[in-house]
Amino acid sequence: MNKKQDRNDSIYINRELSWLRFNERVLLQADADEVPLLERMRFCAIFTSNYDEFFMVRAGSLHDRSLLPDVPPDNKTGMTAAEQLSLLYAEAERLYKKRDSIYARLCQDLAKAGVEQLAWDDLSKDEKKLARQFFKKEIAPLTTPYIIDSRHPFPHLVNKQTHVLLCLKPEDGKSEEKSSRERIVYGIVPLPKEARLYCQLTSDGENSRIVALRYITTEEIMLRMAGELFKKYTVKSCILFKVTRNADIEIVDNFSDDPEQNLDYPGYLKILLKKREKLAPVRLEYLCKKKEETSRLLRFLGGKLGLTKEQIFRTSAPLTFDFASPLIKAASKLLPDAVYQPIPSLSLSIEGAVMEHLRKSDILMNYPYHSMRTYLAFLREAVDDDAVTSIKITLYRLSSQSKVISLLRAAADKGKIVTTVVELKARFDEANNIHWAECLEEAGCRVIYGMPGLKVHSKVTLVTRKCENGFEQFAHIGTGNYNEQTAKLYTDIGILTADPTICADVDALFRNLSTGVTNDEYEKLLVSPTCLKPRILAEIAAETEAAKAGKRAYIRMKMNSMTDKDIIDALAKASQAGVYVDLIIRGICCLRAGVPGMTDNIRVTSIVGRYLEHSRIFIFGNIDGDVTATPPRVYIGSADMMTRNTTRRIEVITPVNDPQAARTLIELTELELRDNVKASEMLPDGTYKKKESAGEPVDSQIELYKLYSK
Repeated sequence: MNKKQDRNDSIYINRELSWLRFNERVLLQADADEVPLLERMRFCAIFTSNYDEFFMVRAGSLHDRSLLPDVPPDNKTGMTAAEQLSLLYAEAERLYKKRDSIYARLCQDLAKAGVEQLAWDDLSKDEKKLARQFFKKEIAPLTTPYIIDSRHPFPHLVNKQTHVLLCLKPEDGKSEEKSSRERIVYGIVPLPKEARLYCQLTSDGENSRIVALRYITTEEIMLRMAGELFKKYTVKSCILFKVTRNADIEIVDNFSDDPEQNLDYPGYLKILLKKREKLAPVRLEYLCKKKEETSRLLRFLGGKLGLTKEQIFRTSAPLTFDFASPLIKAASKLLPDAVYQPIPSLSLSIEGAVMEHLRKSDILMNYPYHSMRTYLAFLREAVDDDAVTSIKITLYRLSSQSKVISLLRAAADKGKIVTTVVELKARFDEANNIHWAECLEEAGCRVIYGMPGLKVHSKVTLVTRKCENGFEQFAHIGTGNYNEQTAKLYTDIGILTADPTICADVDALFRNLSTGVTNDEYEKLLVSPTCLKPRILAEIAAETEAAKAGKRAYIRMKMNSMTDKDIIDALAKASQAGVYVDLIIRGICCLRAGVPGMTDNIRVTSIVGRYLEHSRIFIFGNIDGDVTATPPRVYIGSADMMTRNTTRRIEVITPVNDPQAARTLIELTELELRDNVKASEMLPDGTYKKKESAGEPVDSQIELYKLYSK
């Protein structure tokens, strides 16, 4: 490990290393005995998908920076981009081997339960016949094989698409290339994305009930059958491979200086998205049956792609886990598992009663234990109420069948003023958001494409309604996107309120978004990039001063990631003053807990469970009722304590003023700190270990579901 990273007296952890450790915790769920078998397969798929994005974004960005002169090192660990890449590649190699062994054990356990993945050599004669038919009917017609020689140049390889590379010997002895005293050419066959991802070979049943499922992946079939697409050639060796390309495109807000200066913003982004598909490769993964046959093929690929040896990774697990979801669906008939259904927030079963409820008290929603139904009922009520004059909303990521979009379009059709701030720079959702923005514009909604130089990442809605005394307003502020699909999978908090000061702040936010103002102050809301971080730092400082004065002081912060050096330094000072700090951080944490004399009073907990922990909750002050201590202040919002969130985005954090809602959030996070099934705790060296099970096992996600279902 890099010496700069290995200092035990440092309170900082490298961001990339911290993320890799998080993804390792995801992978370990695929090997956990308490996790149902099909869920374990899903965790393998999540690990692999996470890895793809990590290399496309983080490794891609570091690779670009490593080629530039005078790029400053990491501001916490002092590591250069090249040093970070070296660390990243070494850790990645270790995790590939770990995934291979975990996946092999998972396949063994699934086979014992009746779901068996087979290699070609495991197939019976009849099964091989079935697999060949599958190849000829469903794969071969969809793909185009390529010969690579002087007249057939090396083709463009689509990002993350699986290919077969073959070393071929012409049967007529003629070739354009000579290698190792043998005339050979190379062939490439892309695995078509339209093809089915696995072939179900048998499904033994009794009385229509599946008792066994045997299958082979399309990758395995391709590896064995691709040679048949090259007539008059003998296959000398072959491998499956997948190329990952840099996806870290630079979006220039002042795009009028571009040659395509007559484009509007969506049109400019469409051009950039096409450019992303052709960015430089940053990783090559390959799978082969005989390792000794790969050297020639890897030299050829590495040379064509411009990749070094440390950017090439061998795996024995599938290159892509796209087959996992349809397989899980088929196998669930054999291995059923309890599926937790979200419940309506509170007992609001009568649509049209939401605003009336908000006139009395706030409504707190906790996804996925609650459904998104209450928020949608609030929006639908605003659409149907003739007294509602306007709806304003920020949109970052949306589902492919968005009910939110349908309701906003319906509101515009009824003549209401609908203002939508659609962030087109939401990475990998750009095309989807362009589509929805165009749909909204067609319906007569006013669409704002974010802010120059900043991403609008906040999750806020404002409804304005005429009443006897003029106007009344209702706001929703959340930690997660207005996405009906992820609301079933991510833990997120949302609050509906009629608090006039908060609603006035939200109104001012939309006015600023409409006019390009970013440096405004708000009475209650914490809004980046101007007043969010200063207010968080002020809350940390208040607890620090309370501790210095001999009072009981406490900080509890739950988020996805923490990288902001100013926040980390402030928490370290608070710890040194005697403030006890609990951090519930699922992913990246660049703060090293338990460093003697520096962060002794800081505990970092990471929870990785069935649902993706995504909520952001911030609690400052004593929570046990001690009147001599500072009273608790509770906040929720869209921001992690990352530099990108605090300085380069429009984020919104709101105080939770409703006493019952605040107490609920305190109790929720207390339960998560008691988790000893899905929780891991950071050690002083920056690694994590599973929490010791003292007493009864506590899985916070299952306990919350039980609690809300009562």
